[in-house]
Amino acid sequence: MAVPRSNENRVSQPHQTELLPIPVVPNRGASSFDSIRPDFDPVRLRAERLERLRQAMVQHDLDALILFDPNNQRYATGSRNMFQYFLRNSTRYIYVPTAGPVILFEYPGSDHISTWLETIAESRVSRMVFAAVNGRDDKILKPFAREIVSLLSHDAGRSRRVGMDRCFHGPAQALEEEGVEVIDVMQLLHCFCMCAASRPPTRSHAWRSAWRPQRPR
Repeated sequence: MAVPRSNENRVSQPHQTELLPIPVVPNRGASSFDSIRPDFDPVRLRAERLERLRQAMVQHDLDALILFDPNNQRYATGSRNMFQYFLRNSTRYIYVPTAGPVILFEYPGSDHISTWLETIAESRVSRMVFAAVNGRDDKILKPFAREIVSLLSHDAGRSRRVGMDRCFHGPAQALEEEGVEVIDVMQLLHCFCMCAASRPPTRSHAWRSAWRPQRPR
């Protein structure tokens, strides 16, 4: 009778390969928050974009903008938060007057993400967020419109001509009921964002910065 062979010699040994060292190229740190040195001045870039936007507002006789689109929010102020979420849910918005402080209406508990930006003068809680989640959009439209009118009264006096990038029916109608003339400016702002993406040499650096995680300072 044949004696079965032991399995001891049947266990395959892991293939041994020599690991080649990986060359390490140190990053050029700019701060404790950023391991990649920006080759452009982000403060200057934000200031120039906001000024360019306000010049266009004057040319189109607009007293203020209400920005719901995250692309336009970032162009105007550099502020961003949950980009994909707010592309679908238009509940975070930024009030940009022709002359006056820029006010962010932020997702609850997230104001710290953008208040370090020099372009944001004030952050308030957006009343639209939980109203949208609970299906109570109609309950919040009038308070939303009255708050915008209050800001316009301070920044523009009796003039009430406002541009909205996402000119959807509810908020636009609520503003019109308060005596505000609402203008659809999505095409105008789209041209701004497209032009910004085609301006070297800041283009590649700005895009690289946009893809890095947002961190409060």
